[in-house]
This record gives sequence, structure tokens and C-alpha cells, in this order.
Amino acid sequence: MALQAAGAHRMTLSRLTPEVQVLLLTAGQPNAERQVRMRTLLTGPFRWRQLFFLATRERAEPALRHRLGEIEGFAMPEAEAEELRRLAMIEEFHATHLERRLHEALEILEQAGIETMILKGAALAYTVYGSFAERPMGDLDLLLLDSGRAKEARDLLRPSGWDWSGDIRDEARYAEHHHLPPLGDRAGTGLRLELHTALFPRNQPFHGFAEDFVARRTSIPARDRTILIPDLPDQLLHICLHFAWSHVMQVGAWRTMRDVDTIVRNGTVEWPAFVDRARSYRAERCCYWTLRLARAITDAPIPDTVLDDCQPRYPSALLGWLEHRYLRRMLPTDATVQSARFDQMVWQLGIQPERSSRGAALPWNAMGPEAVGDTTVSGEEGL
Repeated sequence: MALQAAGAHRMTLSRLTPEVQVLLLTAGQPNAERQVRMRTLLTGPFRWRQLFFLATRERAEPALRHRLGEIEGFAMPEAEAEELRRLAMIEEFHATHLERRLHEALEILEQAGIETMILKGAALAYTVYGSFAERPMGDLDLLLLDSGRAKEARDLLRPSGWDWSGDIRDEARYAEHHHLPPLGDRAGTGLRLELHTALFPRNQPFHGFAEDFVARRTSIPARDRTILIPDLPDQLLHICLHFAWSHVMQVGAWRTMRDVDTIVRNGTVEWPAFVDRARSYRAERCCYWTLRLARAITDAPIPDTVLDDCQPRYPSALLGWLEHRYLRRMLPTDATVQSARFDQMVWQLGIQPERSSRGAALPWNAMGPEAVGDTTVSGEEGL
């Protein structure tokens, strides 16, 4: 496994554009080999504006600035260094602001007796990252344990600076969705708060997961309160399902790869139990592709046995081709239109939804008013 993992990202990333390669190389832990790779890419033909666009889309500016500053023998051009410094400062401000807004919201909901779990980025910030600054995000995701109080919760939060300008039509569009229409930060930061009534839309394949997810919740101290969060294996499983199913491997790629790597290096994942948990919800394929891509990109120490237990029974050549197709769709670069129908077929080939769907809709039919991805991919050049 060691030799395979060590060379995986060299083979995988070399088929992507230099800008995508540099960003993805910052998702894993720094080491000498990654520094050499980044320095080589950065000193060749390189589009800084493209890198900044990708980093801003992923909210990766602080991490990117930090990692580029660690590269021995490399100094960014002065103008680009100043631009990245400015972008990173904005993102760091957003992180501080968002944490404060989170605790304001939790205080309001606690006073009303509305029990809430923290999901996704905020939960990870408090468990494996250690701070909001280390895990930038654009949304706060709160799961209301009593879904019947969702609209009450929204009405309680609106006077505290969360804006919703929707109407009855928006309510209807979100009727089958797993969260209410997002609330926007009235301060104009672009940050959003989503009040979840479930983990997924109703017509989803992972039956029983949401109930077990809530039942296995744990609590930790954060600031001056105790917060409810998922247990760590469920956080990893939810990441895999959210990325591979809900977002069909097209949204939040850098954050997902970095999250998986950070959780795995935390050293507390009991892999046999995790695979059993994934199988119990028929989620093996979603786990396989998320974990395979994370290992290829970050060298996350994921055992071969885990991937072997979860993978589709395809020849290695086909699995490699699918990996390449998924990588091309993870981060947008030059806007070359690709057939959405073809992308859907490729996704279905890898995920095999017929094995787990039990009659559930496919993600592009089940996700309601929110798009699962865009329709552009990078051009063939550099892939």
C-alpha cells in the first residue's frame, strides 16, 4: 500500500491543469515532495488569476497562502502575493464572524428550547481542526432535532440579522427539501445559515442513516456552552455521502479532500466498523469514490482493504478511467461545456445507484431547488 499511496497523487494530478494541481496539493499534509511539485508548477507557465478563482470558490485562500509561504526557494510575485494576502484576510474575517453568528443563533434557539445539532464544516472545526479559522466555510448547517419547529426557529433568528426575502413560492420549492430556504447574513458578507429538518431530501437511498446519525450524537464544550455534534465516523460517512451523492462529486472538492485527510490522520477511525456502517446503509460506492479520490490527492492513509471492500467490481482500467472523469469535474477551469447527460451516466456507472436506491430518486431529481453541480469542466489541454 505504501508505494501505491506515495505515487498516487503524482499520477493522478499530473493530468490536471497546473492551477488545479497546485490547489489540490494544498489539501494534503505538507511534505518535501509536495513542495517540489508545487514549486515546479508555480515557476512554469501559470495563471495566478485562475488559481485565485479556484481558491475563492473553495474558500481556501488562507490555507493556500500558508502553504505557498512554506515552499523553500520560492517567492510569489509581489502583486499576486498582495492579492492573496488580501483574499486570505477577508476569509479569516468571515471565519471569525461566522463563529460569532453561530453562537448567537445557538443562544436564541436554546432559549426557545429548540435542540440543535451542528453539521458539516462547523462540526469539523470543533472536532478535528480545532478552530473555525482552520476550516473555512460559507454556510452554517444546523439540524433541528424537532423538525416541526423549523419555521419557528427561522422566525426567531430573523430579527438577529439573518435575512430571508422569500415568499410562498420559495416555501413550495423547498417543500420536499431537507432544509428551509437559506437565511442570508444581513451584514452583506454572503454567509448563509441553513436550518435542516433532515440530512437528505425525502426520496434518498440511505434509509436509517439519519435516525442513527441523531441517535449516535455526542456533545462537546465550545466557548461557554455545550454543543451537539455527530460522532466522528458519522461525520466521515456524511462527508462521503454529501460529496459523492448529493453533489455528484462536483461541489466542494478541495474542502472534502482536506476534510477526509484531516479526519483520517486524526487516527481514531476504526476501519472495519466504518465499512460495516457504510454497508448497513448501502453507501459503499459513495465511500469508495470519496476515499479513493482523497487518497489519490492527499495521500491520506486509507488502507487498501477499505477500498477493496467498498469498490465496484470493475477492472482496474475502468476504475482508473472513472477516477479521471470525476477529477475533471471536481474543479472548474476553462469553461468547456460537457454533456450533462454524459456526466450523469458516468456518475451512475461508478456509484451504481441501483444497488442502493430502493426506489429512491437520483440526486439530480431529488435535490429540489438546488443544483448539484455546474455544467462546465476544464478543457482537454493539461488534462
